[in-house]
Amino acid sequence: MPPDAMSDALLTFAIAVTWATRNRVWVSHHIMTKTEKKFVKIEKGEKVEILEIEPFQHNSPEYKCCFHKVHFKRAAAGIAILTIILALFSITISAIAKFWWTIIPAVIALVLACLILYAHKSEKQTFYLPYVVFNMVLIVSAICFVILGIVLIIFVPKWSQNFVQNVEGVRFSDSQQKIDATRVFMAVSLAILLAFIAIGTWFVYVVYKAFMYMRDMHLARHPYKFLYTNGIKNGLENTSSRPTSPRIGHANAGFKEKY
Repeated sequence: MPPDAMSDALLTFAIAVTWATRNRVWVSHHIMTKTEKKFVKIEKGEKVEILEIEPFQHNSPEYKCCFHKVHFKRAAAGIAILTIILALFSITISAIAKFWWTIIPAVIALVLACLILYAHKSEKQTFYLPYVVFNMVLIVSAICFVILGIVLIIFVPKWSQNFVQNVEGVRFSDSQQKIDATRVFMAVSLAILLAFIAIGTWFVYVVYKAFMYMRDMHLARHPYKFLYTNGIKNGLENTSSRPTSPRIGHANAGFKEKY
């Protein structure tokens, strides 16, 4: 073979090897393989497999709401922003009307909504939970008021009639008119409470699912550390504190998903 032809062949071979190497490296950084190691715990003297870590699917339908269009993490942040707006509005109206007793829950809601945004930014899922607990307390209280409202609509005691008369600031000509006005007032209040329960329940669901998503994400990134710090210390076998998959190594390299 002539020297020039041999040089061209070697150059072509070197280019091909270089391209293949770069392409393989690129693929290895972007294709996430399954983690082969499994985690087991001892339960009643027997080994029980509790999970098998696979590449974490951030865009899985189980982490989305609104017909799988909106990610729970983003929806929770939107709920936090909406809560902040409503809380500031409530504080302003309460201050103008001098209803000081309504400012306290509004301030609490404002603080807890800020914690959701902090959880969204810092990826610390625990800060989602105070909002969930607070809203669950409000929902349970609203359910109790709904039951009370139904009882008041049926029996219409004197004190409820006087309460409605004082709130509306109207003098009724006869007792039947006062009873009818009381029932209308209670029915409207029940409708508002039921709407609050429905919306609040959905808010709690979304924020809690955002918490679950972030917990699963941390489990996929650091399975051994997550299980150890959550009390599953005994019975773990075949585990290592070092990343065992490109997914975990990719996360530890500083990559953060944006939603």
